[in-house]
Order: sequence, then C-alpha cells, then structure tokens
Amino acid sequence: MNLPARHLPSPHAEAPDYEQLAARFRPLFARIAEGALERERTRTLPYAPIAWLKEAGFGAVRVPREFGGGGASLPQLVRLLIELAAADSNLPQALRGHFAFVEDRLNAHASSSQQVWFERFVAGDLVGNAWTEIGTVKLGEVITRVSQREGEWRLNGTKYYSTGSLFADWIDVYAQRDDTGGDVIAAIRTDQPGVRQSDDWDGFGQRTTASGTSVFEEVLVEPGNLIDFSTRFTYQTAFYQLVLLAVTTGSGQAAVRDFAQEVKTRTRVYSHGNASAASADPQVQQVVGKASAFVYAAEAATLQAAAAAQA
Repeated sequence: MNLPARHLPSPHAEAPDYEQLAARFRPLFARIAEGALERERTRTLPYAPIAWLKEAGFGAVRVPREFGGGGASLPQLVRLLIELAAADSNLPQALRGHFAFVEDRLNAHASSSQQVWFERFVAGDLVGNAWTEIGTVKLGEVITRVSQREGEWRLNGTKYYSTGSLFADWIDVYAQRDDTGGDVIAAIRTDQPGVRQSDDWDGFGQRTTASGTSVFEEVLVEPGNLIDFSTRFTYQTAFYQLVLLAVTTGSGQAAVRDFAQEVKTRTRVYSHGNASAASADPQVQQVVGKASAFVYAAEAATLQAAAAAQA
C-alpha cells in the first residue's frame, strides 16, 4: 500500500474491540503454554512459538489497520502481553525490543520511512535490540560506533543483554556517530555479513529470551535506517517498564491458575484441617484469595499506567 505521507493514519485512531482482537491469539497462547514448562526446564529457545506469533501477525498488532495491522491501542497491547506472559513469560520479554521499535515508528513524523516499517511489521518482520554495553563504560558513554567509509555507513561494536535478537529479522542498535558524536539508532538486518549473535546469557532468569551477546563488524547501515536518537519516542522508558509489568502480572495470573488447580484436585486433607476437602478449607481459600487479589491489583495498576502512556 503506497499512501502519500500526508495520509498516514494517526497511531491514536479508534482501536478495535479487545475481545475480538484477543480471540485471534488465544488459541495460539494456549498452544504456546503447552510447551512452556519443558522449554524452561531444558533451556530450549522458543523459535517455534516466535514463528507462530509472527505468522499470526502478533508483531503488527499496534500497526494501524489501514496498513493491515491490528490497530491496537497501547492498553490493548499490554493486555495481550499479559495473556501471553500467562502462557510463557519469556515471550513478551523477548519481544520487548520489537514492540518498543514499533512504538517509535508509530510516533515518528509521517514519512515514507514510517510507511516502509509498517509494511515490514505486517509482513512479519521482528526487531531485536542491542543497547547495553558493559565494562569500563562511563555514564552516558557509547562505545559502539557508526562511521562513514567510501559513502557507506558501517557499524562496529559489541553489545550485551540483546534480548530477543536471535529471533529477529532486524536489530535496533544504540550507537554513536564518529563524525558528529551524536547518538543514533542503527537498524540493521540480522542476516548480513558482520553480524554475530550468541545465546550466552547466564544471569538469573530469562533462560529462553535469547538475551546474549551481539557483535557487529563493519556491518552496513542503510542511510534511511540511521535514526537520530533525539527523535526517539519520549515515553520509551515507561514503555519498557509497562512490558515488564505485563510479564509480572501474567506470571502472577499463571501462578494463581496453577496452584488453584492443585487445590481443586487435591484429595488428601490434614487431620487438623477445617474442612473435608482442601478446596473447602477457609485457611486455604484465604491464601488463594489473597494471591488472586494481589494479581488483580497488579493488572489494574498496569492497565491504568498503560492508559496514561496512551494519553
């Protein structure tokens, strides 16, 4: 679709009905949940679930419907991420960088490059991220560089904690220009020469989010994919935290779901119990109810924060 730039739709256009939107993905979420525990136990990266989500158009839910996307509002995206997190908490975390880049393109000034990215998202392209540098890096310092050589932009550097990039078609790299010293975003394809990625994350948690190292050696950056960081969407830090809140809330929902099911099916009771079945014991009910209340409050707070970010 080749709409003139001035006709590009607003990212704040009327959103679709949430239940209709979610109904597209719920059978997929259930399928993802079936293998989540085994993937966690064996540290099996979720390439297949990511492929299912791509095929279903999940990565384009925030793209305006005029471009073939889902047209979801920011609160609706967060609700979907909560449901996905309840199926497998690693997946929304792995897709955090992608949805942040989508959000940035939604906030970009209407231009042909914005349209190009919308079409890529609808085609199924995912974007990973590579921002973090470790070692003797001073506050605000960026070691990764973009330099111009013989009329071409080249990217060089090493990034750590590049969550989700192994699953991505593109990587959103935070770098600095050699000529001006300005901070930029370099969006580069993952399948080109000079890009090396590893699943070497050994920190606590996030066992299957592909949060490893990315190395860039003389990687070509197309001029249209070199974005001035000063134009980055202003609520990006809040957005990143919203995704983490969605992960936490979905994880809590899954925990309540699982141990409530255990209580329902438990046949053995204690001799000093308060009922003939564990599910009828008021002390057990109190514990389950308290956990349910905490999760309900977490979801309410998360969605309220998402509404503020939407505004």
